[in-house]
Amino acid sequence: LGRALFWIVALCRSAGIDPEGALRRELGRFRSSFDFST
Repeated sequence: LGRALFWIVALCRSAGIDPEGALRRELGRFRSSFDFST
């Protein structure tokens, strides 16, 4: 899993995408979508 994640990040960076920013955005969306469960 770690190696796959490394390759995904490397591919994103080479494609000009910010993987950390995208991940944070997805995480925020994920959290907000599960907000109703609290």
